Formats: sequence, C-alpha cells, structure tokens
Amino acid sequence: MYPGWICVLLVWQTVQARYLPGVAPIDYSSGDSIDVFVNRLTSSTAQNFIGYDYYNDHLKFCKPENGPHKVSGSLGAILLGDRLYTSPVDIRMLQDDACHKLCTSVYKKDDLKFIKGLINDGYRQHWLIDSLPVIGAREVSRVASEHGIQKTVSLNVAGFLLGHVLTDERLIIYNHYNITLDYHKKKDKFRVVGVQVESSSMENGEGCAFGTETKINLDEFGDDETLEVEYSYSVTWRESDTPWATRWDHYLNNEKVSKLDKANNYIFFFSTLFITCGVILQVLALTRVLRKDISQYNELSLEPEDFANERGWKQVAGDVFRKPRSVLAYSIMIGSGAQILAAFSATLVLTILGFISPTSRGSFSTALLVLTAMLGGVGGWISAVSYKTWGGQDRKANLLLTPIVVPLLVFFIFLFLNFLLIFHHSSGAVPIGEIATIIGIWGCISAPLSILFGFIAFKKPLRYPPTMRVNQIARLQPPKPWYTNLALMVLLSALYPSGAFVSYISVIFGSIWSDKIFKIFGMLSLSCCMLVILSVFTGVVYLYLLILNENYKWQWPVFLVSGAPAILFYFFSILYGYKNLNIDTAFGIFFYLGYSFLMSMFCFLALGSGGSIAAYLVTRIIYNSIKSE
Repeated sequence: MYPGWICVLLVWQTVQARYLPGVAPIDYSSGDSIDVFVNRLTSSTAQNFIGYDYYNDHLKFCKPENGPHKVSGSLGAILLGDRLYTSPVDIRMLQDDACHKLCTSVYKKDDLKFIKGLINDGYRQHWLIDSLPVIGAREVSRVASEHGIQKTVSLNVAGFLLGHVLTDERLIIYNHYNITLDYHKKKDKFRVVGVQVESSSMENGEGCAFGTETKINLDEFGDDETLEVEYSYSVTWRESDTPWATRWDHYLNNEKVSKLDKANNYIFFFSTLFITCGVILQVLALTRVLRKDISQYNELSLEPEDFANERGWKQVAGDVFRKPRSVLAYSIMIGSGAQILAAFSATLVLTILGFISPTSRGSFSTALLVLTAMLGGVGGWISAVSYKTWGGQDRKANLLLTPIVVPLLVFFIFLFLNFLLIFHHSSGAVPIGEIATIIGIWGCISAPLSILFGFIAFKKPLRYPPTMRVNQIARLQPPKPWYTNLALMVLLSALYPSGAFVSYISVIFGSIWSDKIFKIFGMLSLSCCMLVILSVFTGVVYLYLLILNENYKWQWPVFLVSGAPAILFYFFSILYGYKNLNIDTAFGIFFYLGYSFLMSMFCFLALGSGGSIAAYLVTRIIYNSIKSE
C-alpha cells in the first residue's frame, strides 16, 4: 500500500475516534450550571433586516448581577450578526424550577413606543442554551392532506416572540418564559439534546401562573406615567432517547420540512438525471464531430486550392490564440474567480469530512473567509499564468491589481451596507475591530500570497502554452449566425443548468434571510457540483460554436456564458424577496439587493473562471491535434 494512503487512513481513523474541535458534547452532572447566552432581536416577518441588541436601553431586559459580559464568537458569526451576552437565567442540570423571578423593569412612554413597534413587526428574542438555539412557538399552517382533510403542520423557527398583537389591536408583552429542556443520559452523565421556550404574559403579582395578560396600550399612559413589568421563568427537564449526535434532527425533521425535503430530493434527482443524460449525449456528439473535423483537416493537402476551401477550426488557427481585449482585466477576473472557486470547494470538502460543523453558527463563513485568504496564491498564480499566456506586457500591474480590484469592490459595497446598519442603530453592524481584522487578514495573508505566487508564475515557463502562432494581421470575421448571439447564449446558459438547483432556491434563501431552520447541506453540495460542471460544459459548447463559425474572439463571451447562472441566481433572489419577504423600507431593499448582488458576483466569477480555463485547455487540445502548416 502506498504511504500516502496509509496516512489518509490513519487520519480518518483519528477523526472517527475523536470529536472534532468545537463540536464535542459537554457532559453534565446533576446540579451543574448550564450556559445560557442571549443574542440579538430580529424579525422574520417585517424584513427590514435591522437587529437590536438584547440589552437595548429601551427593552430593559433583566441583567446579571455583575452586568452582562460579551461572549467572544467567531469572525463569521459576527459577520452574520451574532451578538452573544451572558444572561441572568440560572439553569441547573435536572433541577426543575417552578417559578424564578428575574427582576422588575420600569418602562416609560418612549420605551413602550419602541417596544410596540418591535411587537408589531414580529421581533423575536434569540437565546442559546448549550450551543443550541432556543425554539419558541412553532410557525403553524394548515394544509390539505391526501384525502382532502385540512390538518395542521408546524415549522421550527428560531427564537420566540417579544409579544403579541390582540384582535382589538392592543399589545401584550411576554414576561414569563417556560423553558423545557430535553436531556439524554449516558452512564452517569447527562447531555442537553433539546431546548424549547413557551413565552407568556402575566399580570404583576400573579407569580408564574399562566392565563392572564399584561396589556400595553400606549394611549393609557401619559408622558410622566410608567409601566412596571415583572420578568420570570420556569424550568422543566424531561428525559429523551435522542442521542447528542442527532439532537439537531429535532430541529430539522418536522413534518413540513420533511415533506419539502423529500419533494426537493425528487425534483433534484429527476432534473439531475435528465440534465446528466443530456450532457452525456452532447459530449459524445461533440467529441464525434471534433474527431471528424480534425481528421478531415489533417487529410487535406497543403495546396492553395485546398486551403481556400477550408472552413471552421483551421481557418482561424492563426487567430484563435490572439490576445483578448482588456487582457489585464480578463486575467484579474479569471484569477479572482479561481480563488473563490478553490476556497468554496475546500470549505465544502472540509465540511463534508466533518472538520466544520454546519450546526455551529458562523463556522462555515469563518472557514470560507480564512480559506479565501489562504488561497490568495491560487488567484495570483492563475491570473499571472493567464496574463502571460495572452501576451500581457505590464506584469507589475497584474501582480498589484489582482489582489486589489475584486476585494476592493467587495469591501466598498460591504462598507456601504454596514454604514446603513450603523445609521439605523442595528446590532448587525460589524464593529470597527472586526473590520480591521478582515483588512489585516487580506493585507497580511491574501495579498502577499497572491503577489508571491504571481511573481513565481511569471518566472516559470508556461506549462500549457498556445499551440498555434498568432498571425500579425487579424483576419476578417464573417457574419455571425443567430444562434451564436451573445445575449441569447447568456439567457440559455442561465436557464440550462437551473434544474440542478432551482428546487432549492427558496429553501436556500429561507435559511439565509429568515429564522427558519432547514436541512439543505447535502443536496446543496451536490447542486453546487452539478452547477459548476454544467457551467463549464456550457462554456465549452459555446466555444465550439464560435470557432466553428470562424469567430476567434471567444475569451470574454465564454466567460460571460459560463458565469450566466449567477444572473439567474440574482433574478431568483429578487423574485424571492418580492414574494416571500415583506420588505417595506428603502433600507431593507438596498440591504437585501446589496448582499444578494455580492453572492451573485462571487458565483459569477467562480463559474466564469472555471468555464474559461476549461475552454482554453480544450482549445489547446484541439489545435494540438491539427497538423501545422
């Protein structure tokens, strides 16, 4: 057996034998304290995307005796808006608590007006207990069963409501939290496997009895009047057969999600099967046509009359490797896209192997950010090789601009959206310290690696140089057939691979832009792989159509056609926001479209880079098979 395989097996056994860092379970004994952290408040109904700190001055939630302390989190979690603090809730393993008073908060009219707006907008509190997000009242809907009978199904939604609007437009604020925790016993230790909170509203002095409602009507309070609200909680433990390793199934496997997941699986399977069969047939047909064309070209003699009658590939042999327009910008985009594609692929592989836990909020985005920086050398290398291949002369500009152009564009858009969050006093605004950290990661890791590997690439000879010399005078291009029109091909290439991921579009956006929890990772990985493969193949097919019709300016068109599915992704994001999100503010529209544009741009660069690199290699293989004159 090869030594490399021995090392892989040893590492695999080690991974199986130990829990990976950050996802190991915590064993408790009876009476041990369990961490309860509070997060920000967000709304999943009125999508203005403004979150508020849990300890906002207007909310006046109860604080620990020594004041709340900020809990450090990953960079990715901070970018996603997590703001964790300690809480006064004291939970002990297996110790029920029928009624535990926290504090009494005094609200003025301005505070009540602020709270009323949050309740009307459906804001939720977010807690974390033993790293599990607290699930509040489930989102309930009625659907028709197979026999036409209406029945209720539920959907897990992270967090629990701040309050409720009554039918007479009065408002109640929830001031008591009934916390139910599930535990799993393993030998003499216990593990938390489920957390749910049922919130209620009670009059002051009622203790923890349910049933009464604290009514908040702003018209009843003058400028100098105040409202006192007593906060309390109760704790109930119940034993569960669910092991710690599958505790997230309680969140993911509810009735509505299971049906949605099964339907998406069927749609994905049949659409992938259909597309795969089409790809195989087209690959076989294209290979057959190419072999026939190359064989005919190679059988021709070098007589002038034979050369004059040639069409297609060999007619543009002296121009097919001609330098594209704006070769510097082209090379920079190819390099940046390759870096993004490599980083996303590496993050996906690490997640599949279990090194990154999708259940740990922010771990995926943190790994993606760090790997993108560490793979800056990939972007610099590919950009330099592309620039050198196409005969670029200003190598210093390529080395300096490759790690700057795309990150600078992303940074400006991100900074603009972050300023909007700051202007609206949102807790989701990224602090200046984390922004400085991101700049430091780019300046100390990504940019130097890009410049270093680009410099090395310029010094080394090309491994895959063009196989044909470029004529000094470019030939005239014949009229283009209608089916090679760039706009038409971009539209078709955007629609063609859509079957690989269109069934998961709503689920993906539901997970990103709302508090709903879905199980999408497995099929999402397969969808991304299929999308990359189909985009690459579409770019190669378009390359064949262009050169067959003697159009040697293929570089930019192939890049645009390969990245076209990102346009469909952005279109679906707009459609989803219009149909499913109640975005009623200009800020919300800017914020949603801005971040959707960033995601679509990353997708566009990655797919365009993959298709362009594959197209160049295919072009080189084809012309390497043709006899030179």
